[in-house]
Amino acid sequence: MIKLISIIYFFILRLRYKFDISGLEKIEKNKQYIILPNHQALVDPQIVVSLVGQKIKVSPLMSETYYNLPILKYFFIWIGAVSIGDIQRGTGNKESINKSFDNIKLALDEGKNILLYPSGQLYSQGFESIKGKKIAYNLTQILPDNVEIILIKTTGLRGSIFSKAWSGKTPNLILNLIKSFFILLGNIFFLIPKRKVKIEIENYTNILKNTKNINDYNQKLEEFYNKDGEEKVNYKKHFFYFNNTKNKELPLNIDGAINCSLDNQDYDLQKIDEKILNKIIKKIAEIKEIKEDNINIKSSLINDLYFDSLDLAEIKSFVQNNFKLADNPSILDLKTVLNLYIMAIGESQNKEELKDCNWIQTNNKEEKLFDIIQNNSNKLKNNVNILNLFKEVFKKDKKESFVYDEIFGIQSKKDFLIKVYLISSYIKKFDGKYIGLMLPSVSSASLLIISTILAGKVPVMLNWTLGESALLHCIKFAQINTVLTSKKFYEKIQNDGTEKIKDKYVFLENLLKDIKLISKIKALFNSMFFKIPEIKSEDEAVMLFTSGSESLPKAVVLTHKNIISDINGALYHFPITNKDKLIGFLPPFHSFGFSVNTIMPLISGLKVLYTPDPNDIKTVGNLIGHGKITALSATPTFLNMILKDTNEEKLKSLKYAVVGAEKCNENVFELFDKKCPNGKILEGYGITECSPVISINPPIKSKKGSVGLAIYGGDVKIVGLENKKILGNNKEGMIYFKGDNVFAGYLDKNLENPFENIDGKLYYKTGDLGYLDKDGYIYITGRLKRFIKIAGEMISLPFVESILNKKYGNSIAIEALEKDGQAKIVLFSTENINLEQAQDFLRQNGVSNLVKLSETMIIDELPVLGTGKIDYKILKKMIK
Repeated sequence: MIKLISIIYFFILRLRYKFDISGLEKIEKNKQYIILPNHQALVDPQIVVSLVGQKIKVSPLMSETYYNLPILKYFFIWIGAVSIGDIQRGTGNKESINKSFDNIKLALDEGKNILLYPSGQLYSQGFESIKGKKIAYNLTQILPDNVEIILIKTTGLRGSIFSKAWSGKTPNLILNLIKSFFILLGNIFFLIPKRKVKIEIENYTNILKNTKNINDYNQKLEEFYNKDGEEKVNYKKHFFYFNNTKNKELPLNIDGAINCSLDNQDYDLQKIDEKILNKIIKKIAEIKEIKEDNINIKSSLINDLYFDSLDLAEIKSFVQNNFKLADNPSILDLKTVLNLYIMAIGESQNKEELKDCNWIQTNNKEEKLFDIIQNNSNKLKNNVNILNLFKEVFKKDKKESFVYDEIFGIQSKKDFLIKVYLISSYIKKFDGKYIGLMLPSVSSASLLIISTILAGKVPVMLNWTLGESALLHCIKFAQINTVLTSKKFYEKIQNDGTEKIKDKYVFLENLLKDIKLISKIKALFNSMFFKIPEIKSEDEAVMLFTSGSESLPKAVVLTHKNIISDINGALYHFPITNKDKLIGFLPPFHSFGFSVNTIMPLISGLKVLYTPDPNDIKTVGNLIGHGKITALSATPTFLNMILKDTNEEKLKSLKYAVVGAEKCNENVFELFDKKCPNGKILEGYGITECSPVISINPPIKSKKGSVGLAIYGGDVKIVGLENKKILGNNKEGMIYFKGDNVFAGYLDKNLENPFENIDGKLYYKTGDLGYLDKDGYIYITGRLKRFIKIAGEMISLPFVESILNKKYGNSIAIEALEKDGQAKIVLFSTENINLEQAQDFLRQNGVSNLVKLSETMIIDELPVLGTGKIDYKILKKMIK
């Protein structure tokens, strides 16, 4: 069958190409070969495979980019193609390159005839340049004795639309195949002017198997491919009735061309730090097994040092892992030792490019998000839930952009929706009501959350920073059988806790690896008809876990009604519209990250950009400018870092910065006013059990120092600590809250009831002290118990202290100080205690990874009050 297809396809190719073939008889049917052609254009694999395929079955090696092309993928699988990593165009992943080599060896063991391009890339000039690339050489070293080596030289394709000589860049295979069809059609198939193509085939088995080193091996390949000298460009007209290439000239710059491969940066070499440079040179010498004296700062990695993709991957990884300021340029920009040095000091001009972020807005009517959700809620009447609000906004304007992240770029509502139905069909098959989700702030997390709800399951958001016992408690309490995550992410955050549940992981990459065409068609069909399950407003929407309590994490189940009322209650004071763009970097296990950064865009259609690491301030700042972001939420500490490290140009689009979890200092307001003159900082207040927003400052009338007005539909009471009476304005007491956003209570009935009866109604006791002014604005003054907030999480100091008491007895005490949003936790002791051992003991006993002891302080005795209890006020004063 394959032979027949090869004959037919080669006949089609003859409509455009006039072939001069020699040496085909040197390929025999009953032998196994590795075939090494030169690579002029994207069409020459089609020529070689269809020609040689008439005699033997060929398994071409294909980069993942082409192997995974829609529809064509199934053809490539059928013909036995072997997928390898995008060695030349990727970021230089060494693991991917090694895996590709393993795939090739496996194919050879299976008796396949391998088609491999030694250069690994298209011609960038009129001759083949292999230099130090070692994949063909390494493969030859392990070839079984019976496998022979065939070289194929193709000429005549330089100037084809499938070559770099056409535009200066790597051509698009699919677009050019479509274009070729219409060119054939325009020439009534048989009248198209023919391009002359010469194909020469030689058996080089004895020559190459006896070659002792890589330089000689590659030189012999180049001698064969380039024996006729540099080939001139030939632009052949495409139509018999007119010449569309008459005045076409070779592009001035061609990607990867040798005359463009030397570094041209005007860099002051007097500024060079010799220590950094010598460290890089030493590593290069180690990789290439040469003397350091043979390397200097102007050495070309490819032309002088014969680096191949594997070498580039290794040196790039070395620089990134060994230099604190190292940035992330494309591997193709690493052309000289100077480039590596500039990368090491973080001054690369062309860093890894962000995917385009051109938001498409098809609905030009500006609408407040509050009105969108409120109107849709009124339309749905009594059965308002996350899914049917999601349906209302996603069934309209499907071509409109919805989400952006650095992995997938921009996705439209339609693209996102199809994926939701595709993923949910898999999640339905998993056992149990609760599905664990463990992902940072990326579009895949949003996708998995809504897919889980669509599958009739409840997402359980897992905090990977918890200690081992705390994480295992969450898994056991929720009776989780399946944890959805990404393999790359899991490998990045591995710890004792995540390792203990590895049998429960389902990796998203594996879930999507071999999706059947019928599954894609079904997902497309379902997305068009938008069928959703019956869900009630009071049904569970998510399980979150609090951290920092006086015991193991508490499970907080929020209903659809809780979350929707909280989001819309906050939006009542917050005039954000469908034309705004939000950036989300809080992890979705954080209640604000879940409700506001994830669910709010899903039920309102707000455009959202995700980035996974809030600590990567440089990337966050770049993405704010790249995505023209207008709104963000962060702690004051993170906002301050963003403002300090990002220039005004990138922040000019910012209108709203919602901050909470800690007091926002005046210096943050001042810096924000300076860098974002058109923006406003809005302080807010929230608690996980309240979905989480309790209050927010309205932009029109915000008050510094206040956490704002209670959300729409919420009721705040300030109650006296002693008499339990409701207090008047400006009188400090315990803050109580009531609203539809408040959860129903802890699932663990052993926990203390957080509700109290105030004037005949149940209110949630926040544990925070504060007061209301005459306008109803809330001011936080302190906490009843000894808590400290770290990265937005409440950490109980008595809980941390009780854990350490188990190891060190009552000779220790814990106290902390918050300053400028930073927490300093000090271990006071009457004995000398090893800080590292104390820290490890906390981890082993379920204390959050966020808790880091800053120092130990030895004192003669712990200060005590008249009651015999430790006087923590004195300890706090001792912290510097």
